[in-house]
Amino acid sequence: MTTEQAIIERIQTLPESARREVLDFMEFLAIRIEAQSAREEDVSWSDGGLASAPRDMENEPDIYTRADLTESFR
Repeated sequence: MTTEQAIIERIQTLPESARREVLDFMEFLAIRIEAQSAREEDVSWSDGGLASAPRDMENEPDIYTRADLTESFR
């Protein structure tokens, strides 16, 4: 018997009020799983961003000079 079949069999024995509680809990779990997936995706994006960050930029030529700046900061 699969988990799904066991859940269906068990829920059929519950009164309607308990079935509603089970449904509420299932919706809570779905929201929690979606939020966790979103967090994992955010971490994946940030890890990818750091992994693909340019290396050895200090060896790159300067494309702007001080004369190109419109404001000077102290």
